[in-house]
Amino acid sequence: MDPIETERLILRPFTSDDFDALYAYQSRPDVTRWLEWDTRTEAEVRDALARKMQSVAIVDEGDVLALAMERRDTGELIGDVILHLASVEHRTGEIGYIVHPDHQGHGFASEACREVLRIAFEGVRLHRVIGRLESRNVASARVLQKLGMRREARFVDNEMIKGEWTGEDVYAILDREWRAGAGRLDAEALLITGLFGSGKSSVAVEVGQILEERGRRYAVIDLDWLCWGTAGDGDEDDAVHRMMLANLVPVVANYLDAGARSFVLARSLRSRAEVEGLRAALPMPMRVVGLVVPFEEIEQRLGADVTTARADDLRDAAAWVAAGEGSGFEDRTVANDRPLRVVADEIVSFMGWGEGPPDAADRRDVSP
Repeated sequence: MDPIETERLILRPFTSDDFDALYAYQSRPDVTRWLEWDTRTEAEVRDALARKMQSVAIVDEGDVLALAMERRDTGELIGDVILHLASVEHRTGEIGYIVHPDHQGHGFASEACREVLRIAFEGVRLHRVIGRLESRNVASARVLQKLGMRREARFVDNEMIKGEWTGEDVYAILDREWRAGAGRLDAEALLITGLFGSGKSSVAVEVGQILEERGRRYAVIDLDWLCWGTAGDGDEDDAVHRMMLANLVPVVANYLDAGARSFVLARSLRSRAEVEGLRAALPMPMRVVGLVVPFEEIEQRLGADVTTARADDLRDAAAWVAAGEGSGFEDRTVANDRPLRVVADEIVSFMGWGEGPPDAADRRDVSP
């Protein structure tokens, strides 16, 4: 089959050149911790690669489609995703995936699996796709949940694997459920970020106003309101960010259920890691716009407000500038020392959010 491009990945058949990358993660104990097989030797990985190179189409029961996950920006092979035809009679398949630990936490598994589910339901015409995992594998469960799969069963101590009793969770999604949620595939998110005092919330509201005037289905979410409080001991900033992500997931799901497709998010993020954490939590692609404002103007904006919170914002903004934080991860920077409408129009144009609801009919029809 031909390679398939997603937002950040190329999904392609395996080749003999993939041995080193495949061995790099199949030989790691932290990768095989929750799998039925243990770390593999070079000989075992060569056998596994040979099987993957033959798994390029689904025709008969038992067939497997195995695709390598290659990053579009670096060309690195970072994992693989499979679709197994478990039953022709019952039109049932099973999905599986592995991502190298160095690339986990960025939403790559969900991005690859969404495309494989599309192949399963639109290409192979399956009725049902399942995903099985060890009950303690919480990170993998989140991937299946983001794909819209529900947990249908939990088996307690049902298998002896690697010398210990293990449990198994079974997740599933039906073709009609996939079709009902297929419109979500055209959803997009925009993060408006920048230093404290750069005007993120005001610009987000103005972008929302333009979308409303254009008849688009949208949601504007000020992420600060999802983490306004004390999150516990330890690294407070990290705890607050994790609280925000945990609260965001159901909020976005509710907006999607209500029909929103253009998501406008606003929050000052400090690092690329925070941006990637946010991207991984969202069930749609996200682009980042950074607002640029002369620091002297930020001082004027925040200095005019005598509240303690604004004083803290000014102090943090100065500290981020000194440390070179809060920037460098944007897809686009936009000057926000101009009229609000001009700034918002530029951002909407960058996102390609024209008149009316987004058209879901232009998605590629790629079958194995």
